[in-house]
This record gives sequence, structure tokens and C-alpha cells, in this order.
Amino acid sequence: MFQIPDPKEQLVAIMKRIYAQGMTTTSGGNLSIKDENGNVYITPGGTDKGSMTAEDIVCIRADGTMEGKHKPSSEYPFHMKIYETRGDIRAILHAHPPAMVAYSIVRKIPDISAFPELKACIGSVGMAEYGLTGSEELGEKIAKVFAEGCNVAELENHGLVVGSTDIESAYQMFEAMDFSARIGIGASRLGGAKNENPSGKGLTDENMEKPKDPSTEIPQEDRAVCEKLCEMVRRAWHQKLLYAGLGVFSARAESGTIYYIPQGTDQSAAGILDIRKLEQTGDSLHAKIYRTHPGIGSVVTAFPPELMAFAVTGTKFSSRIIPEIYMVMQDVVSLPQAQYAGKPDEIAAVFDGRTSVAVLEGGGVIVTAPSLLKAYDRLEVAEYSARAILESSQLGNIVEITEKQVDEIRVQCHLN
Repeated sequence: MFQIPDPKEQLVAIMKRIYAQGMTTTSGGNLSIKDENGNVYITPGGTDKGSMTAEDIVCIRADGTMEGKHKPSSEYPFHMKIYETRGDIRAILHAHPPAMVAYSIVRKIPDISAFPELKACIGSVGMAEYGLTGSEELGEKIAKVFAEGCNVAELENHGLVVGSTDIESAYQMFEAMDFSARIGIGASRLGGAKNENPSGKGLTDENMEKPKDPSTEIPQEDRAVCEKLCEMVRRAWHQKLLYAGLGVFSARAESGTIYYIPQGTDQSAAGILDIRKLEQTGDSLHAKIYRTHPGIGSVVTAFPPELMAFAVTGTKFSSRIIPEIYMVMQDVVSLPQAQYAGKPDEIAAVFDGRTSVAVLEGGGVIVTAPSLLKAYDRLEVAEYSARAILESSQLGNIVEITEKQVDEIRVQCHLN
């Protein structure tokens, strides 16, 4: 949760994230928070979202009076209507990320069923009928979706509205919806998603979810790797390799202790207090991989959107497109859901000398490496490669590097 108690500062912090991630424009989007006294704090209309400060936030008191130097967003009526409809909702987020606009103008909802992690984060999504921006009519149509139990409403020819108990979790759902839309668009370039997850299982490790106890003692000799772990998670979020608190980074310290940053963490601000020690005798996927392969120093599970287009369609991802990509990742394997989902021992076994990256159909990507930096690099290269392959689909057929050429690369680079 936020360490920022002031609702005005919370709204500014989240708006900065949305703007920095390219999910809103200077004039677009609006956020609000309802406090325990019934006061609603909301972003103003007609102001620069890229330079907003706490002084710009408007307060709509419980008695209807307004305080602030600006007028509230013109869309504040639907915020008030949602709060009136759902007493459990205390934060609302609305914006127009391009991927979600693409879905709204064809009036389709992104399919989140392929990833259990996405489904768990987002819940149910409804479609609100078109209404004039800022009108009472639009407020009624959006509130109707929330009255049906949805926490996310896609608006026809408009954008996205998310409501939750706090602004941070609303942001995570918003980010997850944007990524699910991007995954769906990428999947459409590969022929469309399979729309099935026969096992209903993904990569989430229940015993690696964020514990309630925030304390983890870190010996001085292990602090360097833990600080690097935090740095890499923050970088992965900024590079859009992680999102919505989903995914896990872990690394082995010189002492042999394995540390990780669990799911549910605010990845944009990951710090030492988020670090946890991995139970190496446990049944989690990360623990199984470390036990099976003592030479592995870092493991990452993630859901980067371009690569996930391959996961949801079952399309084989190839690392044999340019030499530099193969040199970093070596071979990438695709793991069928029916055979591998929920089977950490079998997944761990695939990481032999020639495989460091695996894509679980409908379940995400697993990356292993001798070091944390190498694992991050492989994740980043995998996502950038997926983007290149998706963009090449509009140009012609891919010509892969031959087996002989791969062997030459392996000899030249001393790959095992």
C-alpha cells in the first residue's frame, strides 16, 4: 500500500504514473478518492496532467460544496454516481490508453480468461453503453455496470473506468487491463488467442505471494544483491516488462540465501522493505528451479505483453532471428498448458544447458540465468524480440538462422 496518507498526494502520484506510462495525455483522464468522511478528492478539468500538483486537486465535500482553485473534472458526475451505487468503492480511475481505446471503438472487451493471474487481478469487466462525456446519462450507464458487481467498465467509443477500495489497487487493475488489451492486439497478429486455459493454472506461486509481515532481516553482505533486485524490478516496470504487481524476480546472494520481490508489490517503487527470503525447500517454481540447477543465480517469472501474444495463441517463439538475440537467450521453449501448468518439477527440468527461457502457454514466461543482470537482459531481449517478430508479420515470412549458423554462434561464443 501507499506510504502517502494525503489523498491529494496519492492522486498526483498515480496520475504521474499513468502519464509517464503513456496511458493518458496532457488533457485526458481523471482520478478520485473518497475518504471516510464522505469527501471526494478529484483531479481538475483543463489542467496539465503531466505537471499536476496537490494544490490542483479539488475537494467535493460531503455536503456538496467544492474547495479548490480549479473546477473538478467535467466527468465528476459519473464518479459521484459510482460512489453512490457502490459503498465499498473508495477510488476511481478513468483514462484512455490507446490499446483500450482500440477495443472500445470496436466494442469488444479484452479476453482475460487465458491468464489466471490477470483474471484474479481484474475480476469481472462490463461494457457501458455510449453516453455524452460528462452527462448524467453516462454516469447512469457506468454505474449500472458497477451495480452488477463489476469493478471495471469499458466505455463504448471512450475508454476505461476502474473502481476499487484504494487508488493503488485501482491503478493495478487499470494497468492490467491495458496490458491485456496489448496482449490481445498482439495475439490478433498471430491469428488470435486460443481462448482456453485447460488447467486453469498459471505461474502464481501461493507460497511466494506477499506475506503480511513486512520485516525481513538482510545481512550486510547480502544487501548489495537485494538493492540490485529492487533496482531491476523498478527498471522492469518502467520498461513495461512488469505490470499490475504481477510477476516475481528472485536472486541468489553470495551467502546462498535466495531473495525475491513477491507479487502484489508496487513495482514502480520496489524497495528493501519489499524483499523476502525464499524458502529453498518449498514447492514454489522458483525454489524447484534453484534446487534442480545449482548454477542458476536468478529466476524471473513475468507477463510482458508482446511475448504473451505468443503464449495466448500457442505460437512458437523463436530466438533464431538475429545472432545477438540467440547469443543472449539461446533456445526458447514453448510449454503446452495441458502438460506443464501446475507442475513446477517438470518446468524446472527444461532449463538445461541450451534453454534459459520458457514460455508457458496461457501462463507467462520463465527466465533463468547465472546472475540477476543476465536474467533481466534475457527478459528484455525476449520482449523486444517478440515485438520485432510481431511487427514483421505485416512484412513477410520470417527466415530463421539455420542450424549450421546456430552451431557457429555457439562455438564462437563458447555456449554450453
